[in-house]
Amino acid sequence: MGAAYRKRLWNLIKEEPYVSMSDVACLTAVNAKTDTQIISKRVHERDILTMFSTLNAGEAFLQKLEIGAATNDILKRALRWFLPSEDGIDVGNTKTRAMLDALIGLFSITEAEVDVLKDYAVENISPLQVLIMIPAHLGDIMMARQLYG
Repeated sequence: MGAAYRKRLWNLIKEEPYVSMSDVACLTAVNAKTDTQIISKRVHERDILTMFSTLNAGEAFLQKLEIGAATNDILKRALRWFLPSEDGIDVGNTKTRAMLDALIGLFSITEAEVDVLKDYAVENISPLQVLIMIPAHLGDIMMARQLYG
């Protein structure tokens, strides 16, 4: 890795709790998946069927959306994007997530059902990935400490 990577790594590990850890413990800690981020994640109706605890639960959710689409033009349009021939709906998109939240209580859609879709776009990441987006290796920790410590 380059100097910029090692400098960013050093800026993370020079602080507590990392600074007092051994190299191996520090490596484990900076790569531990303790944070989350919302990512762009497109879903189609076949994804929805498998996201729920059972196929029947996924089908029931889709049926609720279809019932709602009969009286709501925005929902009707959005449902078309769920088709496998289309791009799908990005459940990581802020506006899509707000639209999903707005569906809670309508057409018998529950918060738990909406959370299934929204959770699909949640990714567990490490503290290092928050800053750099790639995991560290033991040599990276040792070199950063040697160069900057």
